[in-house]
Amino acid sequence: MLMAPVLLFAQTWEVPPDRNAQVSPEKFDEQFQKNGAALYKKHCLSCHGEPGKNAPALLTPSPGDLASENVRMQTDGAIFYKITTGKGLMPKFESVLKETERWQIIAYIRTFHKGYVQPELSVIIDDGGKTINITLTVIDKNTLQAKAFSVEQNDTIPAENISLILLMKRYFGNLQVGESKTTNDQGVVFFLLADDLRADTAGNITFIVRPENTELYGDAETISVVETGIKNINPPLNEERALWNTLKKTPLWLLFTYIFGVVGVWSVLGYIVWRLVLLKKSSDE
Repeated sequence: MLMAPVLLFAQTWEVPPDRNAQVSPEKFDEQFQKNGAALYKKHCLSCHGEPGKNAPALLTPSPGDLASENVRMQTDGAIFYKITTGKGLMPKFESVLKETERWQIIAYIRTFHKGYVQPELSVIIDDGGKTINITLTVIDKNTLQAKAFSVEQNDTIPAENISLILLMKRYFGNLQVGESKTTNDQGVVFFLLADDLRADTAGNITFIVRPENTELYGDAETISVVETGIKNINPPLNEERALWNTLKKTPLWLLFTYIFGVVGVWSVLGYIVWRLVLLKKSSDE
């Protein structure tokens, strides 16, 4: 559920100034709002209820009505930030809903806010017109250094005050490691790694570093394979008899259960047919 059972907009949120001032890159027109209504019904309705009805789910604390004055007074950027990053029991929806979909939900919510006027549309920009680059350096087994910078006329310029996040690659997507970090005046942040991170069978973890605010800094990222964490000694799920798409990989217990089940069913059916034949012969005599 989008905006899980927590008091989303009544919590104490520290929204970074640049995110608080962020505005949608697209106009909240009728179709945009209509798309948002469908998304709201799918992801938000079960907790927050119909906007303006003041009938959220009976949870503690209450999820609240998103048509409320409290929500109306917040900037589009603040609402977008909260939906994107989540907090407490509310999961982050950055990987669940596309950026446009998050803005569409906000567009729909705004239709219930009397007097709301959409701010001037934003333009996706980079750091002062310069391309952002990111490097990742292994300091030791438990420390990674990321550096954000731009290149202007062959000069490397540190990109300071940029929030970076560290992700590790997994089978079904990327998992964020720890909290985001803000670059210092040298464009540098340090990520500390726990000892119990799960590595692959070779003892490696693929890490990805990128800006938290992809709306401002685009798709800049760096990927690095690091030898760290706990080596996975279990075979991949597509090996041996685990996940199966062929008979030879079917777990034995499942294979035998299936065979005995089929034999049992056909045996019962055969017995019933045999008894019916005997009954017919008996009646003919």
